[in-house]
Amino acid sequence: MRRTTLALAEEVVRLLRERALRERTSMTALANRLLCEAVRQPARPARPAFKWKTFDCGPPLVDINDREALYDAMER
Repeated sequence: MRRTTLALAEEVVRLLRERALRERTSMTALANRLLCEAVRQPARPARPAFKWKTFDCGPPLVDINDREALYDAMER
């Protein structure tokens, strides 16, 4: 088995240690198994970029800068 050094976040180490204790295995064996499962899975396809749908609603029916005209339009 090849040895290497990984810099793991403290939380990852804690979670590995807790799970290894629960499963009564070593952290090395658990990390090897989990990493092997993860890298064997096919990569997820990238999500297509979100595109806004636009619609032509025609010319505005009221000037929104004209407060009175806007209130009249909302009351209709």
